Amino acid sequence: MKAAIPAMLILACFNANAEIYKCIDAKNKTTYSETPCGANAEYLVIEDNTIGSSNLRAKAKEMWSEQPESINNQQAFMNSYDVQNRIRELEIDLKSRDSSNEKMMACKHELAILKRDRVKILSYENEKKRSNAMRSLNSMQVEVRKRGLKEIYEIFNHY
Repeated sequence: MKAAIPAMLILACFNANAEIYKCIDAKNKTTYSETPCGANAEYLVIEDNTIGSSNLRAKAKEMWSEQPESINNQQAFMNSYDVQNRIRELEIDLKSRDSSNEKMMACKHELAILKRDRVKILSYENEKKRSNAMRSLNSMQVEVRKRGLKEIYEIFNHY
């Protein structure tokens, strides 16, 4: 019996991507089922929308690319809420005892940029590069941190 429980849990995980059908009966009542429930059964495609899924990432990129050309060409500016959130994140990194010298330098530089009156929005690609470069500043390898700092400074030119 004890061995059956883990086996059922494993099978439940595999069943998470089961087929789902939507059926509307004669009384206009909607039901959902794993098997077709009649001639009018409609197969539903359920997309993975978990954090980190490629579907979610692709949708975010698509939404960003549908923004007005001015945003994609760095003409738009960050709103004060986004600026304040980014400043808070940077201040937390500055107070952290685990931050490397390179990360401290990058945080101070970005803080100086964000304290200007108007800060331009970074493109999707530059936001992604910034995130990856900031992550590389936590590396134990000096060369990786130096490369990350160089990438950060290149991205800061787009602000």
